Amino acid sequence: MVGYNAVSYYLQTILISTHTSIMPEIASVIIGVIQFVSSFLTMYTTDRFGRKIIMITSLIGMTIGLIGLGTFFKLKPHDNEPVHGFLNNLPLISLVIVVYCYNAGVGSLVWVTVTELFDGPARAFGVAVNLGVNTTFIFLTTKYFPMLINEVGPATTYWSFAVISILMCLFIIFFLPETKGKSFGEIQEDIAKKKTKEEIE
Repeated sequence: MVGYNAVSYYLQTILISTHTSIMPEIASVIIGVIQFVSSFLTMYTTDRFGRKIIMITSLIGMTIGLIGLGTFFKLKPHDNEPVHGFLNNLPLISLVIVVYCYNAGVGSLVWVTVTELFDGPARAFGVAVNLGVNTTFIFLTTKYFPMLINEVGPATTYWSFAVISILMCLFIIFFLPETKGKSFGEIQEDIAKKKTKEEIE
């Protein structure tokens, strides 16, 4: 939904389309290493910080990376002209930020958070719904990503993903309770307090 799967599945195509001096094969290896390392870092950061703050930071980072990608394609010279200066490195930097932030944050923690928000039989249902919704959005994103690139252009496509990341970030800030170190009952109390506060307002 935030565009990560479109970026990861079409990584080689994206790198080739940038026409920078960075070899797509080398860039793919660098991004693969970042993806591997960031997945392990989640285990350490999750215990030190709350789920909520990590996911918020993760989505902010993804927004920055996606804006960077969109900006590159907006400023990139036309007619396959060579790219120079900082603009030459912007696609790789942006892709690294997107991949790192997703894998080190929201990409992993969303599954942990879902299991903590539900209890007993409802947990299996919650996980199943999350899996179904997630799979649907992955399918739609990857299927229509090339079409979006052709219809509205890469810059608008990546900026659209950035907007979705911001909206998800706002949803987490205002509606998702912190689940780290809390029992199911405490989490439900936090949700009830939020509802009561909204009703009063």
